[in-house]
Amino acid sequence: MPIKRYKPEQIVTMLRQIEVGIANGKTTPQACKEAEITVQTFYRWRKEYGGLKMDQAKRLKELEKENGKLKRLVAELALDSSYSLYNITKQGTAQPEGKPAVRHFRANELESFVQDSWHVTPQLVLTYGLRYSLLQPPYETTGTQVAPS
Repeated sequence: MPIKRYKPEQIVTMLRQIEVGIANGKTTPQACKEAEITVQTFYRWRKEYGGLKMDQAKRLKELEKENGKLKRLVAELALDSSYSLYNITKQGTAQPEGKPAVRHFRANELESFVQDSWHVTPQLVLTYGLRYSLLQPPYETTGTQVAPS
């Protein structure tokens, strides 16, 4: 069964019909059943379109579409600018588009190891060791912050 898509004007009209039915003594499920929608859909529509006139509901949908387009446009622009974020030389000038950025990283690592042996008996030697490692996250030597993504 295909899903029905209602226009904002149809939704506002249907909400008014259901509210008239409820005012005439019908229960909400009965009024929704006559309108051929679920009770959940009624409450969702009432939350979104409640109190709006037809032209206001139509304008709301147009603004939501425009908002979605603008959000996608901003996301694309932010993505484009993030590519060129690291294409800056040490002197602060921008590198040509498409040239790979040369970046230098350094990581501090500290490692210690201690070992000792005991001759318990002539045939038995006990050996033990202790290792300590400190590995810091890498950082860029030019001073640019490296954040995990």
